[in-house]
Amino acid sequence: MKQIIWWHGTTSARKARAILRDGFRKGTYFARHLEDALEFGGRHVFTVQFTVQFKPGHRGWRRWQVALSNALPADAIVNYEVYSIRHVAGQPTGGKRELVDIEAEVRGETDKAIRLHDGIRTDWFPKYLVEDNRDGTFTIPVWLAQERGFI
Repeated sequence: MKQIIWWHGTTSARKARAILRDGFRKGTYFARHLEDALEFGGRHVFTVQFTVQFKPGHRGWRRWQVALSNALPADAIVNYEVYSIRHVAGQPTGGKRELVDIEAEVRGETDKAIRLHDGIRTDWFPKYLVEDNRDGTFTIPVWLAQERGFI
């Protein structure tokens, strides 16, 4: 067995504060790569180090994620960082992991998508890529905002 670095992402600052205080619950998922924690978890990312024991013959080291079989205390956290590069809408940016806040109102919603209107255009966005900031703004990836014409 050896210690391995893993990442866990969450979209909520409230949840991140609870993790910093209480650690991780049993069943929490961790990604083997930072980009997976960002993509499937959220921009509040924890770097942790712990040992994972796989059964003999198991191809576990190739797995992209694992779930905790026990709780993990907060002192296992190596680093906590919020990955968000904020830009004023309309300014040029590049990079797939950058985020932008857009001012918009909700014009429709389904279980998996949200329809946003910025005063000029209206389009559907996958919910897993949108964070509602609860102040009339929504955080979405720059590439998606550009693709849909919102910046």
